[in-house]
Amino acid sequence: MIELLKKYVIIILLAISLILITLPVWISSRIKMAIASPLTPLQRTTFQLGTTVNGYFQNIFSLWKKVDECQKLERKIFFLQNKVVEQQYIINKMNNELKNLTYFYESTSGGNTKEKPIVATVIGYDASDFRKSILIDAGSKHGIYTDNVVISDGALVGRISEVGRSSSRVQLITDPASRVPARVLETREQGIVEGTAGSASGGCRLKYIPRTGQVEKNNKVVSSGIGDIFPESIYIADVVESVIREDEPFRHVELLPRINPSKLEVVVVIRK
Repeated sequence: MIELLKKYVIIILLAISLILITLPVWISSRIKMAIASPLTPLQRTTFQLGTTVNGYFQNIFSLWKKVDECQKLERKIFFLQNKVVEQQYIINKMNNELKNLTYFYESTSGGNTKEKPIVATVIGYDASDFRKSILIDAGSKHGIYTDNVVISDGALVGRISEVGRSSSRVQLITDPASRVPARVLETREQGIVEGTAGSASGGCRLKYIPRTGQVEKNNKVVSSGIGDIFPESIYIADVVESVIREDEPFRHVELLPRINPSKLEVVVVIRK
């Protein structure tokens, strides 16, 4: 039965097609318009929906491209900022080296050495509360020897206490084991600068100044040149306290080092 119905439907459709072909154009056009008219709103809606969907996906693609371009620009900006910081670090380091060498050659010690000074970078700090030292990136292969004097910004930092092939340890003037023959610049009083890293002041002290010695606050202390290690007239520290204590045979003189060891980046090693 179903097969017979299918055949009838096919025959009817073929007959309609033949009739439409044989009809005059003006009649067939009207028939087509009559059939198509109910479908026009649906076609219009379908077209508008397709246009909207297409525009939506185009906007998403455009937005994705913009986001990707922004991310690429951010990466480039970050890279350039790192380059600027790196170049600024190099410039600052070179300025420090130049400034240190200028201080060295302008000081009296600059003309008393036979060997050229060595500019070195600080690469490590001693974390101990009772021992104060730093590591520098210059050693025996650079011509460094034990007891070479180390300065920065024209002021005394310390002396070389240990030498490796490519690095060395510097004993700071704030180390309790450090001893530097010194004098007060204004009054010529002589004594020994000793580190006091383990004390509350954490700086250094001028020892063996007589109770009658003339030492006042803000006086400058420099190396005296006595002995074979430290050259004469290197700036060491400023006097922050000078008092007489009943239980001490000498005047108590506290000093503030001219150089803050924790801020050192570049130093100059004086070779004799």
